[in-house]
Amino acid sequence: MSTWDSVVWGVRVREVVCKRWYLKKSVKGIVLWPFIFYQGEPWLRLRRHERVHVAQMRKHGVLKFYALYLWYSIRYGYWNNPFEIEAREKS
Repeated sequence: MSTWDSVVWGVRVREVVCKRWYLKKSVKGIVLWPFIFYQGEPWLRLRRHERVHVAQMRKHGVLKFYALYLWYSIRYGYWNNPFEIEAREKS
């Protein structure tokens, strides 16, 4: 496992590359505040995508972001979740 600290949108986060991955293989990265976890070495577009989520957390607040993310995922599904749409567009 390798880690490094980054400052994303004025927020200090720790990015972690995991050799062992316990989520679905289709999940390549996830933000669990204040960490960004990656399955294997992340490519630039994935890093940008996850960093957009950090910016969204900064804008809405961490707890509100997770509550809204869950609500949007239930209501619209992962692909049509407004947070995911924004992250895809900006990455």
